[in-house]
Amino acid sequence: MERAYKASHICYAYQLDEKNFHYNDDGEPSGTAGQRIYSALKIKNLLFVALFVVRNFGGIKLGTGPLAKAYFDASINVLNKAEIVEKYFTKNFDIKLSYNQFEKLKKHLIEFSIDELKPIYSDNVELKISVRESLVKKFLSLIKENNINIHRLD
Repeated sequence: MERAYKASHICYAYQLDEKNFHYNDDGEPSGTAGQRIYSALKIKNLLFVALFVVRNFGGIKLGTGPLAKAYFDASINVLNKAEIVEKYFTKNFDIKLSYNQFEKLKKHLIEFSIDELKPIYSDNVELKISVRESLVKKFLSLIKENNINIHRLD
């Protein structure tokens, strides 16, 4: 990793999911940097994110308590100012249904966070939609209850 100009330490933490995370103190006393950055990610409940904190040594030793607080405060301040973009894993479906089925289904699609419908109207109605993975079982139950034929795209 290439160092930033005159940077003493480049500490970081990342979290992919609840089980996959890592943090690094980059030479700072153990537990004062990476773990504190990771704590900030956990407090904000962020996944699939990495946060780096670059510290230049100014000549005064802070001690482990104030140093750990400085890393945590820097991390929280950045996260408080950052624009958090929510993204979800989804499954894509191609649905063909009658006009009556479409009208019944349309009111339920909001429940599945499907905002933008671009139906193609012909003999029937065709939709290509993405459903959050966490809602797929519930979505498939709704489809089954309404006797709608679907085709999974991915």
